[in-house]
Amino acid sequence: MQTTRGKSFLIVGPPGCGKSRWIRQAAAAAGHTLFRWNCRDDRALRQGRELLHGIVRTREPTWVWLEGADDITLDAQAFLRRILETASAQVTCALEVRRLECMAEPIQSRCILKRLAHVVEPSWRQRHNKTQWGQPDDYKAPLVETPTDLDELREARLQGADPYKVMTQIIKGHPLEREVLKRSTMGMSPWILSAWILSQSQMQATSDG
Repeated sequence: MQTTRGKSFLIVGPPGCGKSRWIRQAAAAAGHTLFRWNCRDDRALRQGRELLHGIVRTREPTWVWLEGADDITLDAQAFLRRILETASAQVTCALEVRRLECMAEPIQSRCILKRLAHVVEPSWRQRHNKTQWGQPDDYKAPLVETPTDLDELREARLQGADPYKVMTQIIKGHPLEREVLKRSTMGMSPWILSAWILSQSQMQATSDG
């Protein structure tokens, strides 16, 4: 039975704060191979689970960059937790997330937390390079009107809206607002919480009618 596993980092910060740069520089400074995996889609995790399991068990010094882990469901986060638990001593896992409150406690407890703040105003050259070349972190989620039913919520998700912003729009002023925020900090999916509140509102409207 494996008793020693590699380090795991939880890199937290807003878009553009340098999370990607921190991971690249840390891997380069250690002289390790860097493997990047997009975790923003539950299906991508399911389809690549065997490959990912194989990578974290390698005996070669490797950094495994797990991107967007705060966008997936709790079931998928449970799979990531097993990834952290089975990683060999030569592997360092780095989970890149925007919102710490969306991460399940079992994952948080297994990681070294690294918070990154907003970067200072970029120079002219940085703005020029960003405009000319673009970076993966440059993605901006579209703004959507507050969904009023499950169909509109589904459409917002298909459009790539920020799940946490949508949730805060839906719960603003709702009697269960504090309860939703509490569950969110425990790692529940913002999409699931939004659907719950919309269902509660619909049931209330039906009973009032």
